[in-house]
Amino acid sequence: MNPIEMAFSKLKALLRQEPARTVDGLVERNGSLLDRFLPNERQLLPCLGLSKVMVKVL
Repeated sequence: MNPIEMAFSKLKALLRQEPARTVDGLVERNGSLLDRFLPNERQLLPCLGLSKVMVKVL
């Protein structure tokens, strides 16, 4: 798998561990999961559909 696929796979696995029930909950959950990504993986998050603004806010 390429690095983007690996990062997306990691994000999906982490989100499945504790699913969010609302969009706001999902945004908060994504923010709390950023600490679990290495710096080189965080650079790929905009490629996964997360906007740069959302990544900076979270």
